[in-house]
Amino acid sequence: GDKLTFVITYRNMGNTPIRDASVVDSLLPRLEYVKGSARGPKGTAFRTGENRVGSTELEWKLPNVIPPGASGHVSFEAIVR
Repeated sequence: GDKLTFVITYRNMGNTPIRDASVVDSLLPRLEYVKGSARGPKGTAFRTGENRVGSTELEWKLPNVIPPGASGHVSFEAIVR
């Protein structure tokens, strides 16, 4: 029943800009995504779905080009079942 906050950090470690980047995470069966808790950079498109093994999959489609050396993060909350 505990509520946890997860933060996923991303960074472009290359020397060219990254376009159309997504961050994808699959939750363990013991975790339940808290609806409406996903956060990301302004303009990020977020969706949830079920992956091939039946786990909840979270996806953030990042809105901007990520320049070399740039970083950011996305976050969400989950409840332990």
